[in-house]
Amino acid sequence: MNVNENLVNVIRRWGGAFSKTFIYGFTLREEARHGFDSSINLPGTANYLFTLQYKRPESKSGRRYRFVINRNGVQHLMLLIHSMCLGNVWYAFPLFIDTCELSQSSPDFLSRTYFANPTDFPAHTFDENIHTVEIDEATGRALVFSDKPTELRVYRGDKFLEFLTVVKPIMIKEIAVIPVEVVKTKLKDLGINPEILEESRRSRKLSQRYTSGFFTLQP
Repeated sequence: MNVNENLVNVIRRWGGAFSKTFIYGFTLREEARHGFDSSINLPGTANYLFTLQYKRPESKSGRRYRFVINRNGVQHLMLLIHSMCLGNVWYAFPLFIDTCELSQSSPDFLSRTYFANPTDFPAHTFDENIHTVEIDEATGRALVFSDKPTELRVYRGDKFLEFLTVVKPIMIKEIAVIPVEVVKTKLKDLGINPEILEESRRSRKLSQRYTSGFFTLQP
């Protein structure tokens, strides 16, 4: 929540409707449903600026931090689908291995936090396997390890905020119905085998009518 607090404090200074921006924390049940930890919302509207899925480092070597994604075999794909259908869905990778590093960075946690959009991950990572993300604090460079290391575009906290100034808030008026075939086409356009969606639905016993809380996939 420290990073969220930093984000909100900066965004509120943008003024206008942003001055009352607030944090919404998803319950464990909600997180399991659509994969988000929290979102940054605009009050009095059905809008939010973006949603976040936080990952904590599993290990550290020098100034390189390693994170695990897709531990449950389906979250990575679901975040991608949300990103394609809604936009403004992000992974957050704070470079804090313990409370000592956390306290040394206080109160500026953003400068050691990196953000990545699911659509920027290599196509081969959207499967049912666990993948590792490594971020080098010295260079700001990120790699995804699966079959081979692949570079991943990430934004450090300050650059992430700059990026947000040019994107539009997401408006959620009602649960949208999105045909599965539309999602499969979007996956194919990204170079991802669209059948991975069907495989995940079968192996994870997802219902034919997948509901995220924001949209529904239906045959």
